[in-house]
Amino acid sequence: MTRLSRRQALAGGGVTALAAAAAAAPEAAAQACRPEPTTITVDAGRVLGPLPKFWRCTGFTPAELLLLPEMRQTLSFLGAVPNRGLEFVRVHYLLDLVIANYTSNRQTKGFIIREAQRKNPSAKEKSGIWYRLNRWREAQVAKGPVTYEDLVEQFIVLNGVERFERIPHPRYINFLAEYHAAEKGASREDALAAWRKLKKMDVPKTYASWRAVSRRARGR
Repeated sequence: MTRLSRRQALAGGGVTALAAAAAAAPEAAAQACRPEPTTITVDAGRVLGPLPKFWRCTGFTPAELLLLPEMRQTLSFLGAVPNRGLEFVRVHYLLDLVIANYTSNRQTKGFIIREAQRKNPSAKEKSGIWYRLNRWREAQVAKGPVTYEDLVEQFIVLNGVERFERIPHPRYINFLAEYHAAEKGASREDALAAWRKLKKMDVPKTYASWRAVSRRARGR
């Protein structure tokens, strides 16, 4: 008999897989699916007291069920339970979902951080990490499918980088940082004046370009 885990059975094509397993060994499948007798005794005449509410959530597995219209309808029903009967639904195995339409917003970032900290408690948000994570994701998606698990793992990898290299793009903020690092004692006004001059030059908008032009001008 072909044995399937619950997750395999519920995943895409799970019904077909179960049918195939049953066809391959119908007697064994019937034996495995036969329910075991269960006895429940209810004493309706005995009052123990009020039943306090102890539930406020539910969940389902796997996340691929979100693709089914029946599951989306079920979620609508759950959301309609009155008096906050259910406050939230947790979707299991979200990390297995393949990234299709990615939105880099606060909710997505929070999800990635939480999942990363489950694997590595020291993982945290740091300056420049989202820019690099998004560029990595774009490059990987161009090659093939990428899951949220891959994204979380790369977030952890980037957390291990002590200092990121400067983003290879000429930007005002990069120029100011390099200017102040090289021009000791220079004021902010000096840096802004240098930037305004650089913007008028037909050269890359970097400190190195500004420095080279300035040296040539003084050498005349």
